[in-house]
Amino acid sequence: GGTYSVTESFISGRFVTMDGASPGACETSPQPGVGAIGAGVTGSFHGNFLIVVSNGVFDPTASCDASNCGTTKGFVATVYGGAATYDIPSFGFTYHANGPDLIDRDWQNASPDQGGNTGDIRST
Repeated sequence: GGTYSVTESFISGRFVTMDGASPGACETSPQPGVGAIGAGVTGSFHGNFLIVVSNGVFDPTASCDASNCGTTKGFVATVYGGAATYDIPSFGFTYHANGPDLIDRDWQNASPDQGGNTGDIRST
């Protein structure tokens, strides 16, 4: 039983890197554990994710701000109620960075149905 709702969100924005392992360094192939990125590299991203909400009731008058909707969990609780549960079966985000010292400039973070994780943004 329960109420079901499907929400697809499209998101875009900008990012600034922190010093450390590159996004692709966590992948098992083609080169596991390889890659680092310095602090201050800027870039942009865009993507989508699908949220399937169960056991909730949509509140069209819900008010979201960073304090209560700054996370997926907070958004679902605020908009669908505290008893609501959710799953994210599909997501895909593409990140692109520019910089003179970058070896790789594009990374995709995605669920298997959207191609999986590929690429990297790294300087070493």
